[in-house]
Amino acid sequence: MAIASHFASDVTKKRDSLDNRVALLDASLNGDQALLHDLGDVVPGLQELVDLHRTANPSIGDIRNHFWFAPRHGYDVLPGLRRHRDWSTLRRRSTLAALGSILNAYDILVADADSDLEGEEQTGSIDIEDRNLLARELAKNADLVVLTARAGISGLRRSLQTFRDLVELGVHTERVLLIVIGAPRSTRQRSELTRSILRLFTEAFPSHSLPTPVMVPIRRDLEPFVHDGTVPPRAALGAICAAVNELLNLIEPSQNRGNFQPSPVAIVPGHLGRTA
Repeated sequence: MAIASHFASDVTKKRDSLDNRVALLDASLNGDQALLHDLGDVVPGLQELVDLHRTANPSIGDIRNHFWFAPRHGYDVLPGLRRHRDWSTLRRRSTLAALGSILNAYDILVADADSDLEGEEQTGSIDIEDRNLLARELAKNADLVVLTARAGISGLRRSLQTFRDLVELGVHTERVLLIVIGAPRSTRQRSELTRSILRLFTEAFPSHSLPTPVMVPIRRDLEPFVHDGTVPPRAALGAICAAVNELLNLIEPSQNRGNFQPSPVAIVPGHLGRTA
């Protein structure tokens, strides 16, 4: 929400504006962006947009009609899955086509996705890869991946595992920004935590580099903004938005941007291949 609000801060909030459109895609298996934005309904949403691509080639207007405008934030929101198990209704080819259409319909796309990136190669199951399809494809095609982690041993271990999954997926770590939630307020303790993270990362991935993590302390006064569905104050999340802007200005756009269609794969003799 904070990143999408930042990009939409200078964009008109009128629904009929077609310039510099910003969208937030709820790609999590446990979608809650409709609740956080107080949209009032979840239909149409991601499932309806994917179904639309099964039999039609929708226009940009058709794509945007499936999004909900959040007037308090200034961007469009696509509600996600209504139940966790609904991922099984998203056909691979239709889902990839829908992602490509969304990217063509908006200038800036921010996606809320899960950190589960395992696929068939790691698990031997095409079903698991289909379940994680949204997270995998968005991570591979993103200009920037923002990874959040809790400060502490457990949070850092999980973030290191997610980094490993991203590297296996082919994501360059220079495109990954780590946000540490619950960081200490002391400057000295923050510096020590930053050095520890960079040292752990260097030991685990000696041939990769990592942008400096962003430390964000816990603020108890943000809950009313979430409850009311309003934009948090810029001072609360300004460090995140500034780091995102800085990295996007430094790195080149992803070469995979918008390339959601799978390339042909030769069928191994004795193997039946896969269906779309």
